Amino acid sequence: MIFEIFKDSFEYSLQYKTSILKLGVLLIFSLLIIPTFLGGGYSYRTISITINSFINSNDHSPSYKNLGEMLIQGVKVVLVCFIYLLSLLLIFILTNGYLFDVAFLELIFNLI
Repeated sequence: MIFEIFKDSFEYSLQYKTSILKLGVLLIFSLLIIPTFLGGGYSYRTISITINSFINSNDHSPSYKNLGEMLIQGVKVVLVCFIYLLSLLLIFILTNGYLFDVAFLELIFNLI
C-alpha cells in the first residue's frame, strides 16, 4: 500500500513537466523575497488541491495563474512559519540554551 502511494505521488508530480520546471526556477531564485512568497503560495495551492481531491483522481497540478492571490497565500504561509520559529526561539531564550546543555540532558535522561 505504501508503494502505491509513492507511485501515485510520483505519477502526479510528473503529469505536468512545465509546472515542475517553473517551480524549480522559482526555488532557484528563492533567495530573493518575492519568489519565496510565490513558492509558499504554490505549496499552499498544492496542499489544498490534494486535501480537497480524492485519491487516484485526475486532478491537475496548480497553475501559475492569479499570481497576486498566490503571493498573498505565500505571505501567509511564510508568516505562520515565522511565528512557529519565534515560539521555538522564545523557548530557547527562556531556558538560556539549557535544553541543549549536556548536563541538562543527562539529568533529564537519568530521571526517565
